[in-house]
Amino acid sequence: MRPCGRMRCASNNDDRTTMDFKPEHVHYDIVEKWIRDGIKESHDAYFDVNRFDIELQRIEDKFIFHHKSLVSFVRNCMVPHIKRTSPKVKANLSKYIEQYIQGRTILSLAKEANYSPHLFSRYLVEALTQFKSKKLTDALRNPEVHLVDANVFQEKYRLSQITSNRLAREVLEAQQADPLHGPRAEVQRHMLGIEFECVLEYQLRQIGIGFDTEDQLRKIGTSRTPDVLLASPLAVRVPCKKCTGYEWKVICWIDSKALYGDIWTHNTSIISQAES
Repeated sequence: MRPCGRMRCASNNDDRTTMDFKPEHVHYDIVEKWIRDGIKESHDAYFDVNRFDIELQRIEDKFIFHHKSLVSFVRNCMVPHIKRTSPKVKANLSKYIEQYIQGRTILSLAKEANYSPHLFSRYLVEALTQFKSKKLTDALRNPEVHLVDANVFQEKYRLSQITSNRLAREVLEAQQADPLHGPRAEVQRHMLGIEFECVLEYQLRQIGIGFDTEDQLRKIGTSRTPDVLLASPLAVRVPCKKCTGYEWKVICWIDSKALYGDIWTHNTSIISQAES
């Protein structure tokens, strides 16, 4: 997901009529800082899908960063932030519920907490209603169906100023505002995963490497189903961790992650999975 090459570009918004743009990895540090600073500062783009799309387009144009790579890069950077912030949101949930009852919106509370609007709405719905597990998931997928009955509230909240219509409306608003979580993001990730599984299979066929697909493995009832199981193991030359040279690793299967290869994700997630 890292396109390379050089491009010439003319821009009406720049004093330069033409400019040589370098491959995206040359601007990696600048783009990573922009992403991480925006997350830390609770940038409006993470609470408004239209603003998010505009900001990403600006970065794409300025640094010639492929759109799918950039979206994935942002998601990767958001993962540790969500993990760090979740305990704080849970610890302050009673305070947020009180503010919500007094009239604050889910979206404004999520921004104050610097937390995903969709995930924030999940915590709130779980605390306010009697829904758990699958019913909670169903309620979030279709709030206009499952959250419009006042009886869904826990008894202690039924006499509050919250109305079921308000909760359903604001849950939907939070989902629609969240560029990285919720129904829109789930569909995007699913389609991207399918696309890059197809890319993986195509590239293996192009270089004549035999393999079985995940669907083929399921049909024959194998216990593990990676995206592709190689017909014959391959050896790959990689830097040696315990020496200064290289060593050979045997590869038997490949999973397509469809993730941008940023340094943090590669070091903390991909390497450990690849070596397991």
